[in-house]
Amino acid sequence: MRSGARGRWTSRSTPPSACSLPACRDWSLAAGRVREAYGLRSFAYYPDTVASASIRYGLSDRFTLEAHAEGGGGLRNAGLGGVWQLGSAGVLSASHVRSTLGELRGSQSAVAYTWQPGRLNLALDGQYTQGDYRDIASLYGPAPATRIERALVGYLAPRAGSFNLSHLRLEQDDPAMAPARYVGAFWSRTFERGWSANLSINQGLEDRDDRSLYVGVLVPLGRNRQFNVSAQHQGGATDVLADLSQPIPGDGGRGWRVQARLGAEAGAAGEFGWMHDHGRLQLGAGRYGERTQAYAQADGALVWMGGGLFTARRIDDAFAVVTTDGLADVPVQLENRTVGQTDARGRLLVTPLRAWQSNRVGVDPMDLPADVRIDDIALSATPSDRAGTTVGFQLREVRAALLVLHDADGAPLPVGATVLGSRDVDGVTAVVGFDGEAYVEGLSQTNHLRVRSDAGDCSVRFEAPRQTDSIPRIGPLRCVGEPAP
Repeated sequence: MRSGARGRWTSRSTPPSACSLPACRDWSLAAGRVREAYGLRSFAYYPDTVASASIRYGLSDRFTLEAHAEGGGGLRNAGLGGVWQLGSAGVLSASHVRSTLGELRGSQSAVAYTWQPGRLNLALDGQYTQGDYRDIASLYGPAPATRIERALVGYLAPRAGSFNLSHLRLEQDDPAMAPARYVGAFWSRTFERGWSANLSINQGLEDRDDRSLYVGVLVPLGRNRQFNVSAQHQGGATDVLADLSQPIPGDGGRGWRVQARLGAEAGAAGEFGWMHDHGRLQLGAGRYGERTQAYAQADGALVWMGGGLFTARRIDDAFAVVTTDGLADVPVQLENRTVGQTDARGRLLVTPLRAWQSNRVGVDPMDLPADVRIDDIALSATPSDRAGTTVGFQLREVRAALLVLHDADGAPLPVGATVLGSRDVDGVTAVVGFDGEAYVEGLSQTNHLRVRSDAGDCSVRFEAPRQTDSIPRIGPLRCVGEPAP
């Protein structure tokens, strides 16, 4: 659970510390210009170039060291922090940052603690600013809050749902902004057939009239469609929002949403989205109150890796480039789900992968041509955050056949006879099975094989055609006994 500056709590699932193993390293670097009048003006940026960099390093399986720096426009900001895994006692983190901007100097300290024993969860955090602390965001907006303290305690009941109680204290550097304290209660539950409900109440302790109430219900309609209705009462006004949507499937496709609102800014809006392997497009328009808006958005990614350039959807986690030794049209699977086929050069960009976790990337051998063999049908890929890795499958073309071997009298050769000079699918000497059948690989156009059994040795000669869609069956072939030396 997470609260905004004014105490409204939202739910978000996050993985544990992704860099808690010894010698684990995770870093990021960003540079550019800050958007100006976002959502109101296009291609508008502030003139200063700014940059930020972060790095995390796992000193042990329980402690991760963190460092962060940012600057631009005369700002210099840098600090250190750490995350301690306390085992069953929870997770403790702390950081300290210092900044300079001309004559302004200040610092910011933060500490947080989380504990989740079974169905109970507890979260405490505080952030405190000393002096004239500044960061990139405050170059173009208000200064950071001088004091933020939050506390959350929750309990997950098997049948009644999830309950949370929260407290927030906020103090701003601006004298015009009075200190604020809020208490809140939140409840949510998922019912049978997938529909869910949630309720939240926030009460300001400095002003009895500062109160907000929110209730929402989500109903799945099948066929990847859902209906959501919610109502919010705040400041003496009530808004009701109804939303019908069909989200874009995770594997790609089309999605849409229509929305209607009743209240102070009544109106309606609609949106259409489409996602392909190479990107995502969204179009929408709406009118609320006196405001009319329309928008179009396209996003995607370019990846240069493994000697090739790939276009892809937006990558927020990790990715892999799968290679198949130049073999095209090979179906590739991610966690047993087909995600695409290799291109003409035997490559495929696979997204998204989970960073710092094992991802099972595989090839279904049943979809391979009959004359292709693969050493490993599945490999594990563990990329770092917002990075990629190469997953190479070794495929080779082979000439194979199912031979029907008979002796000089026309009877099938005995079970267990070995075919010398050939290999089967497991790479060992081929063995004759029932009805004199033996599967052999590594054949050429003209072949001369020797068969050894308890009855003696014999040899067979035959022509092997190149395979098409199936393994050819050759025979019956008469295995002629070899003369004694």
